[in-house]
Amino acid sequence: MLFSLNKKQVHGATGAVSFEGRSEPIVVLIHGAGMDRSVWSQQTRFLAHHGFRALAVDLPEHGHSEGPALGSVAELAKWIVDLADYFGESLHLVGHSMGALVAMHGEPKYNKDFISVEYISNSAEKGGDIVRSSIGTYDTFNPFTLKGTSAAGIGLLYETLTTGSSDESLPSDLIIEPLKLKHLSMLKENNN
Repeated sequence: MLFSLNKKQVHGATGAVSFEGRSEPIVVLIHGAGMDRSVWSQQTRFLAHHGFRALAVDLPEHGHSEGPALGSVAELAKWIVDLADYFGESLHLVGHSMGALVAMHGEPKYNKDFISVEYISNSAEKGGDIVRSSIGTYDTFNPFTLKGTSAAGIGLLYETLTTGSSDESLPSDLIIEPLKLKHLSMLKENNN
């Protein structure tokens, strides 16, 4: 799909399904730095064939989109707001790495044109300290053990990749495990 945004040509992949004549929700997939729309090829095709208009865009100066490259996450976020204005309707945003920062940055996160924001990052910091207090006793820090008593609140230390943020309506496992069709129907219900 080719279209003009801010007087520059933008290239996007739609999962081989045209947007014409369709009114399903739009899911915009935003790639990371140095990447292009092709990193979303499987997800775009899946979403396009399961009740969504999917658009994996090439950010400016990436893939086949015209430049110049934008110099900050804030500028890229503004570009995404312009994308929502181009389509004239609300969007679901999904970002990977830098694309996640773009999706979550400032105005797009709480703009009326954005229904939900999901992000995937493999650069999350690991390690650190957690200090919690509770009344009671324990004999293990393993919340999955069948023997003994786990420390109170220890389950808060473990979070799966499919745990969503409480202020975003699109389930993370929609992207990570796309075969869970129940989430697609939940998302459709949220749009009605």
